Amino acid sequence: MLLTVLILPVFASQQNITKIKSGQTVIIPLDLNGKMKGMPIVNIKINGQILHLALDTGADNVFIALTPEALNKTNVKTSENIKKNLDVNGQLYKSRTVKISAIEIGELLFNNVEVCEELRNTNDGSEGIIGNKFFDNFNVLIDYSQSRMILHSNTTLPSDLDLNQWLKIPFIHESIGIIIEGLLEKQKKTLRFCLDSGAVAVNEKEKPFDLLKLNSLILKNQVNDAKTYSDNIIINKKNIGLMDFYLLDFIQPDVDGFLGYGFLSKYKIFIDFPKQIIYIKSNNL
Repeated sequence: MLLTVLILPVFASQQNITKIKSGQTVIIPLDLNGKMKGMPIVNIKINGQILHLALDTGADNVFIALTPEALNKTNVKTSENIKKNLDVNGQLYKSRTVKISAIEIGELLFNNVEVCEELRNTNDGSEGIIGNKFFDNFNVLIDYSQSRMILHSNTTLPSDLDLNQWLKIPFIHESIGIIIEGLLEKQKKTLRFCLDSGAVAVNEKEKPFDLLKLNSLILKNQVNDAKTYSDNIIINKKNIGLMDFYLLDFIQPDVDGFLGYGFLSKYKIFIDFPKQIIYIKSNNL
C-alpha cells in the first residue's frame, strides 16, 4: 500500500526569536521513524509540555500550527481571530489563532508567537506543524542521514561544510514555498517542483518516493501499473540521478510535483534563504 501525505496550509504568523550569531550552530534532532516513516518530527516545548510537530518546508506562510488537542494540553486559549486556509484539493477551511508567550525549540526561545490551529487529520502522529516561517532568521542544513537539521546564522555561510564542493541550485521563493526547476530526461520537459519535507510517499517495503502530477507527463505510456514513474532529473544543467515518483492528481499548489522524502533521503541540503540558493550533496559522499 502506498501512503501519501501533503501538508500545505496557507496562513501566516509573527514571532520574536533568540538570534544565532555568526559561526554558531543549533542542532535540532529529526525523528524520521515515527508513526509515518519519513515524516520529520521535531520536539518543541510550551508551558512545560513537549509536543511533537511535523517539519513541513512546503508550508511557506506557517511558523507553527497546533492541533486543538495540543492547544488544550498546553493550557492556552484560542482567540476569535479566524484564519482562512487551503488544502491540496483547493478546499477552504478556517482555524482560530492564539498568542503564546514562549516556545522552546532546541536551544532557541521564541517569544510572543502567534500560532494557528491545525484542523486536518494527517495520520502522521504529529500534534501540528513547523513551516517555512521558522527559517526566516536562519540558514539551515537538513540532513536525513544523521536525522537532524542544523541552524546557522543567515549573515555568513559556514566554512566547515565546504559548500563550494556541493551542487549549487537557485530557487524561486513564491507564496507556495521553495520552487526548484528540473528537467526530466526522458520527458524532455522542465517542471516546477516544490521542496516539501511534508510530502511523504512510501510503499509497503518502505521505499521512498517523490510526488509528480500525472498530467505533467508527456509520455504517459511510461507509467507502470503501480502509478509510479522513474526518470533522471537534471537541475542547473547537472544530472543529479534517478528519482522515483509516485503519480497523483492534485489541485493546489500550482506546481508539477514535490521533492520530499525521496529527494531528502538521498541528499543533504543547505538552504541559503536570503540569497535563494540551495546546496545539495549526496548522502553517499
